[in-house]
Amino acid sequence: MTERVAHLQEAEVTRLAAEYLHDPGDLVLFGRLSDVLNDDGMVDPTKVKTVAAELIAARPGLAKGAAVPSRSFGQGRQMSVDQGSGITWGAVLRGHD
Repeated sequence: MTERVAHLQEAEVTRLAAEYLHDPGDLVLFGRLSDVLNDDGMVDPTKVKTVAAELIAARPGLAKGAAVPSRSFGQGRQMSVDQGSGITWGAVLRGHD
């Protein structure tokens, strides 16, 4: 019975956390269920919001709607190496202008 109640509590936390987190299961994964329960053992929506805000502050990428970094950022050549100067690396190494 205790496991069943804990499962239902986690489901409610996940449902409420979906408003704030891209993957609402992260709140249960990175936090503790006891942090979002009130004195009666019920899930407290205000505590869910607070814990979600703390998690987002520590890990902004977990927020709902967080910008996903570009996969090509900083990789590969962005512009031509020779921008019309006419000088090549071979000429530089040989000491010619």
